[in-house]
Amino acid sequence: MRISVIIPMFNAENTIIKCLNSVVNQLPSEELEVVIVDDGSVDKSYNLVKKFIQENSNFDIKLIHQENKGVSAARNLAIFESKYDLLALIDSDDVWLPGKLKHQLQVLSKYDADFVGTLHNNLQLGFPYKLEDDIFKVSFNQLMIKMAPSTITSLFKKDLIKRAGFYDEKQKYTEDGNLWLRFSKQGKMIILNKNYAIAGDYKPLFGQSGLSGNLQGMYKGEIKNIKDMLDLKYINKIQYMLYFTYITMKYYRRIVIVKLRK
Repeated sequence: MRISVIIPMFNAENTIIKCLNSVVNQLPSEELEVVIVDDGSVDKSYNLVKKFIQENSNFDIKLIHQENKGVSAARNLAIFESKYDLLALIDSDDVWLPGKLKHQLQVLSKYDADFVGTLHNNLQLGFPYKLEDDIFKVSFNQLMIKMAPSTITSLFKKDLIKRAGFYDEKQKYTEDGNLWLRFSKQGKMIILNKNYAIAGDYKPLFGQSGLSGNLQGMYKGEIKNIKDMLDLKYINKIQYMLYFTYITMKYYRRIVIVKLRK
């Protein structure tokens, strides 16, 4: 099975080549397509990728430029432009470890799944997920308690996103969580119990840099997500209030954790 790798890129001149090397070393060139959407970068990212494409002409690498519209719009465009039935997501400042895609393909077939994620940054996955053999099964209710896996570890069937709906391009924070929740209602999701990716050079999950550094933005994004689930009738009003309280408590806990780091 062939895979289209989706990479949104914005001002990533210091990381994009390392990212691309980790991608093209995953599978033979005939089994891989890479679609990069440059989201209005103003540094050397675009030219560095053009040079990389020239030096790796045996790989099918497509570079698309758009005015800055955000990561969700960039991912949607890359997905629209992709040609294979399996999609894998990675960001331009992250890397995959050897064997990731090959192992995920095996697990996808073994468990007849629509979505396979992995662990990343050597982090463990605990409650509410339960290890069964070599995987964790993922349900809507589990995702509402703890969102997993990281975007950069995901491999899924293109048909899944066609059925669930694409990224909300107006949503800037926790947009992946919104998509994962919709995915869980449309297909079978599992997480492989193996570390296969490094995000942001092992930066913390929240409170340091990038979009995840904006705790208030993440909080608003999570509130939007449960509002969307209410609108979709995936939860009722009582559940909405319970999740609202839980998310708010988690937000203030994160604020305390970030302050203690300093």
